[in-house]
Amino acid sequence: MHTPFDNAQVLVVATSLNAGSRSAVLAREAYGQLRAQGIAAELVDLRELDLPFATGGGEHDSHPGVVKVREAFKRATHILMAVPIYNGDVNSAARNLANLGCKFYRKTVGFLCASGGEKSFMAIYAFANSLMWEFSVWIAPDYVFATGSDFAGDTVSNPDLRARIGKLNEQVLTRGGVVHSNPQPAAA
Repeated sequence: MHTPFDNAQVLVVATSLNAGSRSAVLAREAYGQLRAQGIAAELVDLRELDLPFATGGGEHDSHPGVVKVREAFKRATHILMAVPIYNGDVNSAARNLANLGCKFYRKTVGFLCASGGEKSFMAIYAFANSLMWEFSVWIAPDYVFATGSDFAGDTVSNPDLRARIGKLNEQVLTRGGVVHSNPQPAAA
């Protein structure tokens, strides 16, 4: 029997470069839940790739880390971005993925956010909006936002947070899919 998830390939990207990253903990939790459900998923941790920052000239196209992360994005039908929130925005490493040419185009994207406090809960919107505009992605309307009290060491300790991660996984897989339209600006 076929399920709607048979052709899904979820890419979970841990974008923090911090050794003690809580967003990486969120990424591992989401990845583990997907795999436990038999969903094809891949976890990429940017701490393991030593990616260069894009300069716009294409000189990084053959960098091994760039090649690896681009291939992972190419295989993906759905993407979960685990991002730390710094100064009211996603970290620069997350934004760098788009600048390096990773294929967000017409994919479904969900966000797992780790922040130092509750005041930055809307920080994801600028990045999400840029992905929608530039790459015609479908953004999951709900996202996970976690603070330090949701963790114990390198694990998610809050059962409500684990449940919200599961709901985000489901939402990304069931409400999204590949975006089939490419809105163009109206002619003047």
